Amino acid sequence: VMSASRRMQAAELSARIFSQVWNPTGVRTGNKVLRQRPRAEHVLSYYPKPAVNFKEFREFLNADVCAWSGSPIVDVDEAERVEKLDRARRRGKGTPKKGQGKRATIKKKK
Repeated sequence: VMSASRRMQAAELSARIFSQVWNPTGVRTGNKVLRQRPRAEHVLSYYPKPAVNFKEFREFLNADVCAWSGSPIVDVDEAERVEKLDRARRRGKGTPKKGQGKRATIKKKK
């Protein structure tokens, strides 16, 4: 039977031989996490590269297209959405200004 000090020496020597971290007090060091490979590249490669959306495409081309055609590229869906919001605002159905919503008016009544 080995003494406690001999067991500690053997464990320390074993850690040195097998390139392990020697931590006799058992303090949390984060070594387990640091030993792992970084996952970022693997996770990012799972998802396809994002396609260019219409807004980015329009911003990229507008300067050139406006120069020779005289009119900017228009996103029909976006123009329709903005027009719908304008109609709702004119009818009084638009989003309220900040601090004037339903919760703010309830607090003011009390």
